Amino acid sequence: SYNISIIMISNTNTLFLLATILAAAPFSARADSIEIVNWDVSEFATTDKEGESINMAKAFVGETVTWSSSNCTLVEFDDESAFESCNIAESTTLSEDGNYVLTVPSKKKREPRMLRKGPKGKKGKARFYGCGEQTACDGGSKLKVFFSKKKFTKKVLASCEGEGTENPISVIPGKGRMRKCWKQCMMTAECLGFQYERKTNPEGKRPKETISTCTLYDVYPEATGETGDLLPKEKVFCLSVQTDNTVGGD
Repeated sequence: SYNISIIMISNTNTLFLLATILAAAPFSARADSIEIVNWDVSEFATTDKEGESINMAKAFVGETVTWSSSNCTLVEFDDESAFESCNIAESTTLSEDGNYVLTVPSKKKREPRMLRKGPKGKKGKARFYGCGEQTACDGGSKLKVFFSKKKFTKKVLASCEGEGTENPISVIPGKGRMRKCWKQCMMTAECLGFQYERKTNPEGKRPKETISTCTLYDVYPEATGETGDLLPKEKVFCLSVQTDNTVGGD
C-alpha cells in the first residue's frame, strides 16, 4: 500500500506543493506504549504531592494504553474524587472483559478531547481508570493517566541513525526553520523523531542560499550519525521523542 502526503510550504516569495509517495508499513503500537496486564501497575506506583501512594502514568500523543485482564471489567471514573474512593457508581464501563486499547490522539482531533479537557468536559489533562470489581479497585487496581503533548530530547548536532531510520515516514524538502519540522512531527501521531538539515543550495539564486529538509521517523532515532563537513549556517540536528511513561513524586 502507499501513503500519499501533500504538504504546502510558503513564504513571501515561494509556494511549494509537494507530494510524497512512500511505501507505508501498517501502524503498530509504539515501543514504549503502556501495557497493563491483569492490573499489574507496580511500575507506576509513586506518591502524590501530599505523600499519598498512587499509581500514575504519562502517555504522549500517538501512544497507546492497553489493558489486558481476565478478572476485571475496565471503568473510567467520572472525576478524581470517585477515583480516589473507588466509587464504581460514578464511572463508565469501557470494557466488560477488561481488554481495551486507547490511543492518545493529536490535539487537532476533536474527540476525545484528552489534551484539553478531562472526563465529562471538566478541565484537566488527567483521566482515571480502574478495575470494576470493588475489592480489586480498593486493593490498588487503578491508574491515573496524564495525557501530554510529545516532548523531545534536546537537539544534538548529529544526523539520525539506528534501526528503521532507513525507511522514514516522509522527507519534506523546502525552505523553513526547524520549528516547522518539530511541529510536523508533533502533529503526526506515528512520528517518534526527526532530522532537520539545512544545507547550502547549489542551485540557489543568491550566494550561500540554504535549503532545508525535514525527515520524519516512526522509530526512535539515535543522534549518533556523522554530519559531514558543514559550512557556516549549515546545520544537521536529530531529535527523538522522550519515552519515559512514569511520573515521579514531588
